Amino acid sequence: MSLPAGRIGRVRARRTSALLIALSAAALARPAAAQTCLGTASFEAGHVQLGARTALATAWSSGELRLSAGTRGVFGGLSVAIDYFSGAFPYPEGYALEGSGWVGYEVRPWERLGVCPIAGYRGQFGPRDLSSGITTVRNRYSAGLAAGRWLPLGRANGLVPAVSVSVEHDADSFEQDLNVVHDNLTFLRGEIDVGLVLWRRWTLRPGVAFPLTSRDRRLTAWFAGVLVNL
Repeated sequence: MSLPAGRIGRVRARRTSALLIALSAAALARPAAAQTCLGTASFEAGHVQLGARTALATAWSSGELRLSAGTRGVFGGLSVAIDYFSGAFPYPEGYALEGSGWVGYEVRPWERLGVCPIAGYRGQFGPRDLSSGITTVRNRYSAGLAAGRWLPLGRANGLVPAVSVSVEHDADSFEQDLNVVHDNLTFLRGEIDVGLVLWRRWTLRPGVAFPLTSRDRRLTAWFAGVLVNL
């Protein structure tokens, strides 16, 4: 026995409504996206990101302010930092000024996994040895690959563990009047951090960076930062 045309129409309407409700619920339940390769909140939550970070190593400590921007794919940023050196060889005790920049592009082979090539530059002026007049100048160039995975903690929060490996080249100059001594070092550097994303916009991000091809403990640094997307 066939159903009347009106009843068929109502059944189809109910099925269509149920499908739309299910799709809407699935969209609302979708986890908050993250800039997973860097372990921070997504630029989809705000295309500008402001942050502050402190770092601690064997021979130095640092305080940094950073500004970055981008989309879900392309991103880049700039930072400025003040470093304090404790006097461990070869750096004298004193302060240094740092500036850095970086660019990258994130791809997502899977929805919750982000991978990105990233390249950067960091310049350091100082510290200056007042007794000898020697000033340290460092230029660091880097290129590497970073990856991270989004682990949801509810609808707007999540953890983003991330790792990266990069090739770092340090070109140091020790300048005294017109005399300059150069010292170069190229090494592999690893970094592990875990971003805690809150309310889609805030990120708490502790981590550690360490050399993979050098035994110099001065290259290992622990850091912690906070960032917000605007």
